[in-house]
Amino acid sequence: MTEKHNRIYRMISSFTSEQSEQRINRLTDIETSKIIQINDEEVTVELQYDGKVCHWREGDLNYSILYLTEKQVEFIKEIDKKLHEGLEGYTTIDDITEDVLYDRFDTSVFGFLEFEMKFDFFKYRKENLTKDDILDKILKYGKESLTENDKLLLEDKQMISPIDEI
Repeated sequence: MTEKHNRIYRMISSFTSEQSEQRINRLTDIETSKIIQINDEEVTVELQYDGKVCHWREGDLNYSILYLTEKQVEFIKEIDKKLHEGLEGYTTIDDITEDVLYDRFDTSVFGFLEFEMKFDFFKYRKENLTKDDILDKILKYGKESLTENDKLLLEDKQMISPIDEI
């Protein structure tokens, strides 16, 4: 898999925004500035999650998609640990880049935002997927795993947007 792009991470947290905000004073000014910069400059999608599907407001969990570098995600992990130390709960951060590039991520989890996320992931694939990635996918999952867009890219043809499939 190529390293030319930001990675895509899924972050699920049982900590509420209120819990995090109450402990913001644990951060240094530099850490706070870096968090603000990441929020301002990087693409993030933040939703509520009931354990099965995302919602706008319902759900006890926070579900985020983060487009970050590995260095940025390590910083986020450090900050999360610092903010929530001593609290009961958890945060998981998983790298889903390969699943997105290989078009294997189940977007039904996004519920009302499923189509938008399919389109966002398509744009990511269009910008970052290489023929080498597709060959890696074949080695890992077999040629049966190829999507129509994988085949088009291998043939140096334009991929089909989810918008065009409507």
